[in-house]
Amino acid sequence: MPLNEAQIRALTATLQILEERCHQMRRLISDSAADGILYQVVDDIPATARDRLLANLAAIEVVVARLAAEYQLTAPPRSARQILVALLSSSWEHLEDTRPAKLRRYGPVDPQAAAPLDAELSRLLALMDTMRVAAEARHEEEL
Repeated sequence: MPLNEAQIRALTATLQILEERCHQMRRLISDSAADGILYQVVDDIPATARDRLLANLAAIEVVVARLAAEYQLTAPPRSARQILVALLSSSWEHLEDTRPAKLRRYGPVDPQAAAPLDAELSRLLALMDTMRVAAEARHEEEL
């Protein structure tokens, strides 16, 4: 029994997310731990489980491929630029929500912390805005 157009879109979107997560899981299983300034991913996946986990990921990808073929699922390529702009936009919103005026919802903000924090957040927001403008400008040059 064929699926209708809305069902095809829903299945495609779900399988796209699953496929992206499989790639992320493969990196977690195969690569060494990643460290940032404020985050650390500890490589605590047992060596004895790695092969089994990778085999299951491969099996998942086989099923995704089979479903894509069976239901003729296709998806247009995704723009790295659009993904970058979306990430910058959502990160910008999160940073705006941590300005001292908004942090007051968690309690009073020490006045000695408010000004320096706001200044640093403004620097981050300006850098991110510069990145957004650069990403969008490149796209306009190609048109």
